[in-house]
Amino acid sequence: MPDSGRREHPPKLFGCNTVAAYQSYRTSYPGETGQRNILRAPGYVALDMGLSKVLTMPWSEKQQLALRWEVFNVTNTQHLTGADANNSNLAVDPDAALNNLQPPPDWSNLTKIQGTPRVMQIGIRYSF
Repeated sequence: MPDSGRREHPPKLFGCNTVAAYQSYRTSYPGETGQRNILRAPGYVALDMGLSKVLTMPWSEKQQLALRWEVFNVTNTQHLTGADANNSNLAVDPDAALNNLQPPPDWSNLTKIQGTPRVMQIGIRYSF
């Protein structure tokens, strides 16, 4: 059966086992040192390109026509982000695994896109 592109669940930051990921977090106790900002979004890269040509007018060398075409995000690559990795329940109860806490239903869902879709612009400049 061909894939229609529809999914039952949105993409998640931690794959399919969000309960284990949620229960593995523990907030730092007062006075304890620990990692900060341990959750990071997937990497981001964008390729921008431009093409330009300057033409000298045949009736005068002082007059020029410049043509410019610029493309931002040439490959139209979309990177997902916006995961809600809020662990506010863990601030109240730091031992989530021991107390069998369950994550909220939309926890770690990727809901936004980093950057912008492909954008093109064309410019013409006449110098005299």
